[in-house]
Amino acid sequence: MGLAAFRRGQRITLDGVPFELVGRLPSGNWQLMEVDSGLRDEQSCDDLWLAFSEHRLRFAANEDTDPRGSSERLVHLSEASSQTLHAASDADLKDALHRQEYVQAVGQLRGALPIGMIIHDAWLKLGWPSTEPPVRTVERWCAKARVASDPVAALVQKGNRKGNRTPRYPVEVVELADEVVQTQYLQRTPRITVAKATDALARQIRLENTRRPSSEKLPIPGRRLIESRIALVPERERIAARYGPDAAMVAFRTSLGGIKTTHALERGEIDHTLLAIVLLDDDFMPWGRASSSICVDAHTRAVTGFCNGAEVPSIVSVARCIKRSVMPKAELLKGFPDVKNRWDCFGVHETYVLDNGLEEHAGAMRQATSELGGSTAEFCPRKAPWFKPHVERQFRTQDLDLLQTLPGCTGENIAARPLFDPKKDMLLRRRTFDQIYMIWLVDIYMRQPQAALGNISPAEAWKRSITLEDQLVPTRTVSLERLFLRKLTGRTLDHEGIQYDNLIYNSRDMGALRAQLGARLKVDIWVSDEDLGYIYVDVPEQDISIRVPCLDQEYASGLTRWQHGKCKAMRRVGVDEGLELSLGQARDHIGKLVEADFSEFHHAKCKKRTRFAADNPANRPGGTTGRTVAKNGGTTLATGSLVSAADRALMRRAGQVTPVLSQTIIEP
Repeated sequence: MGLAAFRRGQRITLDGVPFELVGRLPSGNWQLMEVDSGLRDEQSCDDLWLAFSEHRLRFAANEDTDPRGSSERLVHLSEASSQTLHAASDADLKDALHRQEYVQAVGQLRGALPIGMIIHDAWLKLGWPSTEPPVRTVERWCAKARVASDPVAALVQKGNRKGNRTPRYPVEVVELADEVVQTQYLQRTPRITVAKATDALARQIRLENTRRPSSEKLPIPGRRLIESRIALVPERERIAARYGPDAAMVAFRTSLGGIKTTHALERGEIDHTLLAIVLLDDDFMPWGRASSSICVDAHTRAVTGFCNGAEVPSIVSVARCIKRSVMPKAELLKGFPDVKNRWDCFGVHETYVLDNGLEEHAGAMRQATSELGGSTAEFCPRKAPWFKPHVERQFRTQDLDLLQTLPGCTGENIAARPLFDPKKDMLLRRRTFDQIYMIWLVDIYMRQPQAALGNISPAEAWKRSITLEDQLVPTRTVSLERLFLRKLTGRTLDHEGIQYDNLIYNSRDMGALRAQLGARLKVDIWVSDEDLGYIYVDVPEQDISIRVPCLDQEYASGLTRWQHGKCKAMRRVGVDEGLELSLGQARDHIGKLVEADFSEFHHAKCKKRTRFAADNPANRPGGTTGRTVAKNGGTTLATGSLVSAADRALMRRAGQVTPVLSQTIIEP
């Protein structure tokens, strides 16, 4: 570490701008001259010392202690950086201290004794180096230390600056190497290695040499030239060019302590995931993997709302998740009597943080958050989950602590997927899973202490962070119903009503509106992707809207837009097959196809088990010895056979085998 002071000629860097101290004015202030432009400024001594204490002012060293080329590669570093001797080895630092002792001895006794005698006495005292240093060498050490702000740093031997300074290869070879690096090595497809880049450079030079006379042929370089030219490209640009900008962003992101919050309901993080478990419906028919949307309070790690459904993530799942997050949970918990604890986490968040998906960018999303008491919606950059880490961690905890302990778990990824066969392994019904999930969420997760919260549970952190008076909700529950509506302009209203997405909406109120304003009107409507059973119609030139039901309530009531799209697709398939189906018939047809396919699979499976039971030697007459056999209607089942109790129960359900009677026969 060098020493410096405010004096004439001293160079400083103030707020990133290099200055030179010209001198002190009669007022006592310092006059500064900008090195690059020559402009002059005046600063008081106190202001300069304040800037120095705030790390905005740095004293410039008179010597360059940067390694060769490092100043060019690290030009984007902050002004908070400083030069250190950490790169020097302990032996180099020890040698520099010995040189400093020679310099101090010469400085103290210069003029009193000959310099040669001073050096000889110092050498006898220090015993370093192995031979006495020449007078010229010590004079050079003194010259370096005299002009340096840090004498020890100036006396460190900089071996990295030794060696050849001129190019080893002609300019043409270096240009060809740069071309290979830019056009072949820094490419994603194909992503070649350094060895292949070296071979490509050698081929290009050989091709170039065929056009040159023997006296002007270019030398063929080795691997080191390619590596040196690649090293000139910043590492982030290399990864971005070879692996994509997303990989570079992940590799070089900087964490500055995470997200800071002060109270509950300040920040709510919403995300979607596909649950790693296969479920059945109430009729034991395949229901598939559910899509889960969760809202997590960033300050308390408490789950304030969730939505598990069969639909892909959309504005509908976000709407249901936020609605459940805003409303109290007492009425919800009445449907889960096995839950023992309260779930008091509800209210409107000040900020909702969502993914950068299209479903979150929907116009209804922005409008809904703005109408929730002025809440704001923040959208994370793509493929940047660290902007909402709490909900990502919640998914991880949910997967490890709950889903992987249940039957039907498919695993979080292919590499770690357990041996799971949906045709044989036991599966849970969706209703049973909902009960399990609610018990785990309220009674386990919300009551389990977390180290990030100071070893208290999310429920306790919520209770300490907010009072009931601060848990704000919308003034009217009907407002929640209209939060996530999408506005469509210029729809036609006539005697048939309003047509939207192959559905007709009409009511007596629409007839009265037409009687007052005209037989054919252009109106704006608000539609809900969550429920196509109704729309809202804005009355022209008035700030009121009218709820209008769909004429086909049996089909549209409670139907989401995603389900409606599936029904329309089935209807088109029916038309291609020569079937004229209404939307309601298409909806029923989907269920019948699934049920028929499941019944066929179930019947084939039972027939296979029946054949297995019949072919088992233990079930044939005389096939068992000393075992109990139960006979029933000509069918013999051995108690010790490989047919499990579950298989027999499944066969009885399908009508293949009648219930076993209590009759037993002991064969000799």
